[in-house]
Amino acid sequence: MELLTDNEVITSEVARLFKIQQLHKLDIKRTSAQVRKNKLKSIKTWILDHKQDIYDALFEDLGKSETEAEVSEIIPVILEISKAVSQLNNWLRPKKVDPSLIMLGTKTRIMMEAKGACLIMAPWNYPFNLTLGPLVSAVAAGNTVILKPSEMSLATSKLISRLVKELFPENEAAVLLGGLELGKELLEQPFDHIFFTGSPHVGKIVM
Repeated sequence: MELLTDNEVITSEVARLFKIQQLHKLDIKRTSAQVRKNKLKSIKTWILDHKQDIYDALFEDLGKSETEAEVSEIIPVILEISKAVSQLNNWLRPKKVDPSLIMLGTKTRIMMEAKGACLIMAPWNYPFNLTLGPLVSAVAAGNTVILKPSEMSLATSKLISRLVKELFPENEAAVLLGGLELGKELLEQPFDHIFFTGSPHVGKIVM
């Protein structure tokens, strides 16, 4: 996947992906814990099978050694997946709470639900970890996701795009590559949740 630079193409592609994910988000919300765990395990398998590609991309973008890439980028994502897989049933289990005075005699529960359509905007300095980590959480929670990894770490961003394309249909998860104009267009969409990592200045714009 190449960077999107033409404004008309950016507007069209963002609108298309957002629409198809909006139409699909209720189906994803209803997926079982086991289905979500299987998706998380597929991400882990892909990472372990493509470690050298990840090393190469991170070296090209940031000059990271294999050891640094392993410790700062790959292991945190693997641990995130392992925790989500082991805890997901517990996270989704309804939690009993005491009823209020006016509701005495009833049974009350807190039910965990997905937010819906999510946007993940990631920075350049830990491009694999800070894009895939939030993706793991979004998948575990049963959300649809559009990811915008940084255009400043392009080799890693293209690798992430490849991972997502190989593992997910685009109405569930998709990657868009681009710069400021793409970011602005994405922020025009009424996402149910935005996960942003970056500078305070851009964070205020996102907020």
